[in-house]
Amino acid sequence: VNQIREVWGLSDSTFQFIKPHLSIEKTEIRQINLNTASYEILKNHPYIKGWLAKWILSYKKNNTSFKNVEQLKMVSSMNDSIYNKLKDYVKVQ
Repeated sequence: VNQIREVWGLSDSTFQFIKPHLSIEKTEIRQINLNTASYEILKNHPYIKGWLAKWILSYKKNNTSFKNVEQLKMVSSMNDSIYNKLKDYVKVQ
């Protein structure tokens, strides 16, 4: 529900007004495997821009592979805000 807050042009007051009326159907989140995802797959995710996709792939190349999702925190330019948004959408296999 809090992701609705990110809609461009939606004021915080409007979000607070509609929030009690919003609900989310539980659906399976399609997670991106950090160890097999291509640049195209990564950059097409709403929270990963092209520059971040390059940094993720560079980190993977220099460190063989991701062992866990928390390693994303070690990627250049990854900050807590981006990591917290992204962590549920990625996996390591």
